[in-house]
Amino acid sequence: KDQQQLGQDMQKIVTKLKSVKTKTDRAKQQLDTANREIATLNSSTPGIINDADNAQTPDQMTRAEEAIESQTTAYQAQYSNANRAGEFLNEAQKALETEGKKADKMAED
Repeated sequence: KDQQQLGQDMQKIVTKLKSVKTKTDRAKQQLDTANREIATLNSSTPGIINDADNAQTPDQMTRAEEAIESQTTAYQAQYSNANRAGEFLNEAQKALETEGKKADKMAED
């Protein structure tokens, strides 16, 4: 390969790596947010359980049931967010491996 083509190929790799970094940063931010939200949910769950345990009237029972359902939905959403972030990180890892192999092959040629 000539120098110009080599430079273009290297620029493509650098561009791809910048994209990987952006995705990785976004995934880390999403994980951090999910972790904070889960910690908040964890701190509020005992109160919700206590309210459910102490519910005596039909209205209290209904409110407790709604709170538990809401809490369950919120947990599921945060675990889903964390899972998506994990998928982003897996994609980033694969892209890094692919681009690394390309760079290694270019170095050998």
